[in-house]
Amino acid sequence: MRQNAGVTADDSQQKQAAPRRAPGRPRTIDREAIVDAATACYWQEGPAGLSLNEVCRRVGVAKPGVYREFGGEDGLLAAAIDRYRAHVVVPLLDLLNSDRQFMDALDDVLAMITMDDGPAGCLLVEMRLAPGRLGPVSRERLDAVRAEMLSSYAERYARAAAREETDAAIDPAFAASYIDAQLTSALMRVRRGDDPATVTRQAHLALQALQPG
Repeated sequence: MRQNAGVTADDSQQKQAAPRRAPGRPRTIDREAIVDAATACYWQEGPAGLSLNEVCRRVGVAKPGVYREFGGEDGLLAAAIDRYRAHVVVPLLDLLNSDRQFMDALDDVLAMITMDDGPAGCLLVEMRLAPGRLGPVSRERLDAVRAEMLSSYAERYARAAAREETDAAIDPAFAASYIDAQLTSALMRVRRGDDPATVTRQAHLALQALQPG
């Protein structure tokens, strides 16, 4: 037997009394879900090959909503960089800055970036390869994260050198750029489909150059 098939008079009166949303009033959007989905899109394919319209289609949000919430694609890209920093860069730096021997810590980092279950490659590398898509906000955010990483590499290398775990004759800033180059190369190779285990072994061999002579 069908129940509650109709609307009672009381229900009708309540509906009439309920305030209606003003025409044109923007719908509430889930900012965190949008940032997560957009980050995944940019990470998997890079911003160079994705228009904002395509990102909006995949994320499931109208383009005006992106402008209301983020001020445009520049703000969305900046939010994606922040999300990647929190989920990938900070854990990476935590591994590197552990109390383990320097080369062991680097091996932990290599394992993280080549064997992780997330999308292959690096969002920051993809951003750097598409400078024309970045606006002033996202470009500044990208530069800040990269500077943070290089500074952390240099500081960690200097501590390792003081403990005679690395070659003290190598300037920490130079060592930081070398580490960055090797990690970036490993990420790009995994991205293009090279065997992660082989990439890891070869990167480990290259990083042995930083050990004391």
